[in-house]
Amino acid sequence: MPVSRRITVLIRYSYDPLDRQTDCILRTLPAIQRFYCKSRLATEIQGSLQTSVFQHDDQLLAQQRQQDGSVDTTLLATDQQRSVLGTRGLSGSHFLAYSPYGHRPAENGLLSLLGFNGERPDPLTGHYHLGNGYRQFNPVLMRFNSPDSWSPFGRGGLNSYAYSGGDPRNWLDSTGHAPTAVSLEIARFQKSKLALSRTSNTASKFSAAASPATQRGLSSNVNRISKPKPLKNRAVYQRNRRAVIKELSDTIKANELKISNPNKYNVSDDITNITTSTTGYNIAKNDYEFTKFPDPDKKYTWMNQHKHELLDVAHFDITRSHYRNLTQHTTTQPSRYRDYTASYYIEILRAIYIKKHADIDLMKVRQDI
Repeated sequence: MPVSRRITVLIRYSYDPLDRQTDCILRTLPAIQRFYCKSRLATEIQGSLQTSVFQHDDQLLAQQRQQDGSVDTTLLATDQQRSVLGTRGLSGSHFLAYSPYGHRPAENGLLSLLGFNGERPDPLTGHYHLGNGYRQFNPVLMRFNSPDSWSPFGRGGLNSYAYSGGDPRNWLDSTGHAPTAVSLEIARFQKSKLALSRTSNTASKFSAAASPATQRGLSSNVNRISKPKPLKNRAVYQRNRRAVIKELSDTIKANELKISNPNKYNVSDDITNITTSTTGYNIAKNDYEFTKFPDPDKKYTWMNQHKHELLDVAHFDITRSHYRNLTQHTTTQPSRYRDYTASYYIEILRAIYIKKHADIDLMKVRQDI
């Protein structure tokens, strides 16, 4: 006789019209209701227990539990990726560490409602519902339990089950769709404290869409080295102008090497992998809101580990790496020419940005720093 298989459903989930997980019905425990503030989980109710999370923008601050008239408030200690590493309340202080992919020892229990990267673990499996319930991430297997709808041809990447591109230290995946660089998340994480401004769209055909002040600054700095005379032959003129831009770009690089400790702005490592630089460039365009080149008139800052405010140049650095890598992978001569010119141009834009907001002039022909 064939053996009949009986499937027992241990938990059910419900979602609101915004695809956020709102109800979690367990087979043996009271149902859980979830309430959100914008895109973040704010309150969870299970039977007589109500748990609320207090946060300022994306920064977790405290948690409050109410049950049968008693109230317990706990302060939360987190890292820059919002992972809850410790709590402090009436019962004392408690600490917890995670593996790189968010696994925690079962015997340590759960310190707060939120855990790794500030996400809510499932009460039954311990997996994390990323994207407010879009799909579950398994910290033990270090992968998602279901494929990404953005894969394989969209931003989800070729591996539809991979988490953060296999690099959870430098990338986050809070939506469950596509990873975001930790450095960019930190910039958003601190935006209210640092009063980050927003960029406007820039550039069509290099400096055409730059602001008048930026165009004047670029023109004056190029002409400071060598102002080409008007030529009837446009091709010759373009070659001469490219040589001038390259000369200024080389001057900027040489001057920056003389700065042993640029304590006014951050310095990012040059990314030589074209796949990584292209991914970072596309993320930067979205997060810093530019179309081709960052706008040097718009200032971004961030706070380092010593609580010092620095000028943020990460969006210029990733754009520079992107165009440098394109020159190594472009096969046609016109495209290679444009990419080389773009790499020199972004170097100059970056120097204008640093001079404008950090008062460091990297474009002086002779400079003693």
